[in-house]
Amino acid sequence: MMFEKLEREVKNGKGAALVTVVRSSGSTPAEVGKLMVVYDDGQIDGTIGGGNLEKTTIGRAVEMIRKGISDTISYDLSKDLSMNCGGHVEVFVRVIKPDYRLIIVGGGHIAYYLNKLAKVINFRTIIFDSRAEMLTKDRYGEADELVLGGVVENLSTFNFTEND
Repeated sequence: MMFEKLEREVKNGKGAALVTVVRSSGSTPAEVGKLMVVYDDGQIDGTIGGGNLEKTTIGRAVEMIRKGISDTISYDLSKDLSMNCGGHVEVFVRVIKPDYRLIIVGGGHIAYYLNKLAKVINFRTIIFDSRAEMLTKDRYGEADELVLGGVVENLSTFNFTEND
């Protein structure tokens, strides 16, 4: 369930990080292999043990998402986080950046070639048009999403992100 949500959120333009406990020694709340997903807004799924370890890691992960940097973070729980358990934990934070999306309004001849160009440079494409005869899978088979209907209405409810 956690991975399906992660895939869906990233596909919808949200940045995220997968946090994995890779090393744990001494008395710690974290077990090797525990996973937590941190989204760019600080929301999470899963846990790496709670407390200051988790709170600090969430903050660092959000910062890493913004910078687009994956890295390993090591904690001495007593010295770094003022936790009484006193062990050591190492987590790997893997940043997962959403793909850039090109929003194309209108499914005419320019949109046809713009979609093809966007796919060459690995953009996700979403095409809006009110004409069913123009917005077909035969014409736009490589497009990631086709939105048929009132263009103004559909654009007004569309979830735009910083990657659009």
